[in-house]
Amino acid sequence: MYDSRHNELEKLMNIMSKLNKELQLVKKDISSKESKSKELVSYIEQEIKENTKSIKELENPFLLFIMGSGNYGKSTLINALLQEKVIETSDIPNTWKVDLFIKSDNEKVEITYNDEREIIKSLSSGKKILKEEEDKFKISKKEISKKILNYKNKLSKDKLKEFKMEQEKLYLYKSDIDQIKYYLNNKKILNDFTIVDTPGLNQTLLKNTIKRMNTYYQKSDGIIWLIDAQNIVSKETNKLIEEINKIDNLHEKNIIGVVNKIDIIKNDKDLERLKEKVNEIYNNKFNDIV
Repeated sequence: MYDSRHNELEKLMNIMSKLNKELQLVKKDISSKESKSKELVSYIEQEIKENTKSIKELENPFLLFIMGSGNYGKSTLINALLQEKVIETSDIPNTWKVDLFIKSDNEKVEITYNDEREIIKSLSSGKKILKEEEDKFKISKKEISKKILNYKNKLSKDKLKEFKMEQEKLYLYKSDIDQIKYYLNNKKILNDFTIVDTPGLNQTLLKNTIKRMNTYYQKSDGIIWLIDAQNIVSKETNKLIEEINKIDNLHEKNIIGVVNKIDIIKNDKDLERLKEKVNEIYNNKFNDIV
């Protein structure tokens, strides 16, 4: 735990302890006939209990939520935060499920299926299962691409697009895994954060996956929202901003916008224009932009 967080937790617990002691003394001085005073003390006592419970939650790692469209670099960012390669990365958006990274002395993987069935595997066995799922997806994608190629010169652009969507709906492999929990012996960031990696926002998801995303979002302490430097004005990003505003109408979140892949932009003038555009569009959406 960060020292500052540990110190603040200790200070708050000391304050609550002193308040409780003072309240117990007041309780002794109240006459049994003073019903209004008793009601007030009872109310304060309950409030102290509730607040103490909330403060104790600071002992748990903060829930850090990673969001963004597919292929924007979420998996790469998480590997960097963990300082180890836990998730495989590729040019194909491959996060179709919710992934949690949790500190544990015993490393393992807990896989949850869409029907709520759960299995626990070693880290290596769990990764093997996931690779098999990824391979099935890639094989189905290649088969669809072959079919589309056969019709490339026979159909109009719009018809070809319709045909592609139809083929993907019928034949694209969809895994029935909707959540993975990685329990890692990571002495770095996982001391203070449980990281939640979410599926690409532009992907078709299982209902349970969407439900889990919403649940974790509601519980999250902070959010990193990835934006692609090459795709600043994105329908998916704007759509999700609207969705998050609907979900988050009860409480505020600490959301940091992270513009990824800016190393691709070599020209200083283009980089400055990019920064101006990002601030223009997203300045009022995020607490900070990196």
